[in-house]
Amino acid sequence: MSKLSHQAKVYNALASAGLGVPVTVESLLAIEGILPYKLSAYVLYAKIDYGAGIAPIRDGRKVTAYQMFDLGRGLPAAGAVKAKAVKAPNPNMPKAKKVSIPKAPKVVAVKAPKAVKAPKREITAEMMADDRIVDVLDDLMGDIQYAEDRAFASSYVASM
Repeated sequence: MSKLSHQAKVYNALASAGLGVPVTVESLLAIEGILPYKLSAYVLYAKIDYGAGIAPIRDGRKVTAYQMFDLGRGLPAAGAVKAKAVKAPNPNMPKAKKVSIPKAPKVVAVKAPKAVKAPKREITAEMMADDRIVDVLDDLMGDIQYAEDRAFASSYVASM
């Protein structure tokens, strides 16, 4: 004899009681292998797998019994195997072509260029004697001082 699934055991218990006859939860839990916290799932799968009409009988929120009102398709014959439906190929569907995947190019490590340091130069007396350099430096210092004074003034006004 083949091993029955849990939902098949629940289905058999409800079907053997007869249509419209309530079967208590305690009697379903007495069946070997039925776990209390999975009983509702077994009943649900019995409904789905066998097309049975099973209704719960409640006492408030708690289910006290289950009642079968339709046998549905019933259990499959012993040793019967469910055949899977196979779709016929569509003759109008174009066949898939093989796609060649190009190889990835080799990655070559590129060395970062070395930083070139500027040669150190000292200010000589000849450079200081040249008036053009001194004038540029004076203008630069004046612009920096003006920018610093302006930044200080704007922050002072903003803090008022």
